[in-house]
Amino acid sequence: MHNVRAKLVADPEPFALEGDDWFDVSHLSWPAILAIVDHEQAQLVSIATEVEAGRAASTVSDAERFDLLLGITCHAVYHAGQIQLITRLRR
Repeated sequence: MHNVRAKLVADPEPFALEGDDWFDVSHLSWPAILAIVDHEQAQLVSIATEVEAGRAASTVSDAERFDLLLGITCHAVYHAGQIQLITRLRR
């Protein structure tokens, strides 16, 4: 989500954890991890809303913005499906 935000606007809020792709979350509690995910999702929605309303300038075209937002949405759905599969397999 942060990478999408970084592509949508020139100077997004920094990501909560250090690193570029993989993040060490072993020191975090599950509620802390969920809070980071919730915050990132809220930030993405906020930036997309601000750009759409004309209150923020995007660094990409409308078509590229659509593709980025559709892509991150599909990515989230993919992971939700993985979680559902793992949950079923554990039963």
